Parts: sequence; structure tokens; C-alpha cells
Amino acid sequence: MIQDTSGQDTVITSNKRGPSKLVIAVVGAVVAIGGFYALSGQSSGSANSSYDRSRISTAVVTKGTFIKDISAQGEIVAAVSPTLYASGSGIITLHVKAGKTVKKGDVLAEIDSPDLRTKLAQEQALLDSLRADISRLKIEQKKSALSYQQQIEVAELDLKAADREMNRAEKSMKSTAISDLDYQKARDILERAKVDFRHIKQQAELSSETVAFELETKQLEIERQSLLVQEYERRVELLKVRSTVNGIVARLDVEQKANVVEHTPLLTIVDLTEFEVEINVAETHASELGLGMPVNINFKNELYKGEVVAISPEVKDNQVAARVKFTEKAPSSLRQSQRVSTRILVEEKANALKVKRGNFVESGNYSVYVVDGDIATKRRVQLGSKSVSEVEILSGLKAGEQIVISSTREFKGVDSIYLR
Repeated sequence: MIQDTSGQDTVITSNKRGPSKLVIAVVGAVVAIGGFYALSGQSSGSANSSYDRSRISTAVVTKGTFIKDISAQGEIVAAVSPTLYASGSGIITLHVKAGKTVKKGDVLAEIDSPDLRTKLAQEQALLDSLRADISRLKIEQKKSALSYQQQIEVAELDLKAADREMNRAEKSMKSTAISDLDYQKARDILERAKVDFRHIKQQAELSSETVAFELETKQLEIERQSLLVQEYERRVELLKVRSTVNGIVARLDVEQKANVVEHTPLLTIVDLTEFEVEINVAETHASELGLGMPVNINFKNELYKGEVVAISPEVKDNQVAARVKFTEKAPSSLRQSQRVSTRILVEEKANALKVKRGNFVESGNYSVYVVDGDIATKRRVQLGSKSVSEVEILSGLKAGEQIVISSTREFKGVDSIYLR
């Protein structure tokens, strides 16, 4: 008979000790964490996650006057800074150096132009010749008038003598003292004397008119030549380069004794009595710029009023240049090339819904998180005009509501978030 294994069995006494302390600690931690999240879920309602409130910035939506403006950096420039050019070709002699203070009318440089001076001398000689011609014509006019006056007087004497002979012939004819042939001869002499006298007078008048016409023509030539001489004198005088304003020589564009041609830039003068601000506005705002727009100029933390007086017609490096002048007394401490900041006031709206400008504007995401107690809820909004510090709200928000204006990138686009 085969025996079973009961003879090999051994009775084991069981250890009745409770669970270890480590197990109890792990279970407690799990329960605590679960309870925390349960409580968080109960307090946050439907929030998808939580975020530290101290790490966000908020702003309250308000209603009031909204001013749309454009911020631009500027540089102080002289309002008047003329560049002087060469009026002729030649060798230039500079009388000033860069940085020299000059007054209006001062001779700053001279150009030696032999060609221009020679041309002036030639035209002046021609003018003198024309003046001599007119003097000669006047003398000839007097001589001609004297000659014709003598001829007229002789013809008048001949006419009187022929008239007397005719009177004697008529008396003699009545007494038959002379023949009819002698009578007709006396009458012919009288008629001839009349014709000669009349022709001499007409020739004298015609000669006087001819000389007067020649004098008038010559006088017109002299006037025309005088204008030409004056023009060359003006051009020769312009060879002396004079300052057009009171100021400082900013720079010299040519070297001493350089050979320059006409219209070459020579030097630039800066008028330090009047300044403007040259600003560069981003191309995206170029269409909003307009002449006469008011501008706030911030110089050393003080605001000064100005207005836009010039806008460049071209875009360079994605920017549009413009000029702003001071509409009130400018600060006395202004210097060329100083940097200032400006705000161009484009538009003003009364009773507009607005909020402080935040990261949601720059990111192009027109969804904002509206804060209500400990919950920030995502909401779609429609924005209007934007200024440097504020943005207009067209729809999606009401006055008094609070929104997050700091970066919400870490919210990861959730619909709501608990602010702890």
C-alpha cells in the first residue's frame, strides 16, 4: 500500500503583525493628493488647469475718450540747413572751415572762372561799342538836320525870288512890257521853286524819321546788351559764395583749390536758431499720417507741442520719414542730432470702450482671458483702433470686466484656468 505525504507536512505558525509603516505612508500620500485635486476641482468648477496668480498682469475695461496715436523715435535737425552750390566752373578758394560761425552775406568761398570773366569782358566791350554807335548817330542826326535846314532856307529864298519875278511879270504883261514867252517862263520858275521847297521839306522830315528809327533800334540793342552784361556780372558775383543764413558751417564738400564744375555742392550751413524733429514711422502706419497732425514731443521727460509739416513720398527700410516742427517755444537746450521720442495723435474718439494694451495685441490673438474671481475664462473679442498704451474694444467685453494683459502662452489655449 502506497503511503501519502501526510507524514511530511509541518505546521507553520502565522505572523499576525499589521501592514508596514512604508505602505501606510504611501497610501496616505495618495489619499492626500487625491483629496487635494478633489478639492481643487470642487473650487475651480470647470477649470482645465491652474496657474499662479502672481505671475499674470490684468487690466480693467473702461469707457472714456480714446486717443489713437503712433509712437516714433526722432532726431533733432536744423529746420534750415542750406547746401551751397558752385555757380560756375573754376578753381575754388575756401575762406572758412567746418564749425566756423558765419553771418548772412559773409563770403565763404570764391571761384576763379577765367572763361566767365572773359565772357563778361567781351559783352561789356560790345555794350561800349553800341553806346559809341548811338553817340555817333546822334551827331549825324544833328548834322543832317543842320544840312536840311540850310537847304530849306535856300529853297525858301528861291521861292520868294520866283514869286517876286512872277509879280513883276504879271504887271509887265498887263502893260505889254514883256512877251508871253517871258511871262510863261517866270511862271515856270515859280512853280519849280515851289516844288523844290516842298521836296526839301519832305526829305528833311524823312531823314529825321530815319535817324530817329536808327536811334531807337540802337537803343534797344543797348538795352538788350545791358541785360546780358548784367547777367554775366551777376554770374561773376555769384562766384563769391555767400552765406544765406546766420549759422555754423556744418561740413565742406570740396577740398581747398579744387577744380569744381557748375552745380557742384560746396558746403552746408546749419541755422541753429530753428529746429525740427525728423521721425521715422513704420510703413504699416504710413497711410495714417497726415500733414498738420498734432504731435507730443518728449524731450528730457518734458512734453512739447508740435505738428507734422512734411512727409516723405518714399518708403526706405520699411519706414517713412517725416518732419515735425515745434508749435510752441522749443527748449533752449536743443542740439543737432539729439534723440527724442514722439507720439503722433491720429484720432480721438469719445465714450469708447478701451483697455490697456497687452500682449494679446502684439501676438495677433484676439482672444482674451476674462478674470472672474479665481477663474480666467477665454473669450473672443473684436478690437478697433490701437494706440501706444491702449486699444479700443468693439465687442466681446463690457466696462468693468478684468482681463489678462500679460503673456498667456503657458495657458496653452485652454478654455478656462484656475488662478491660485
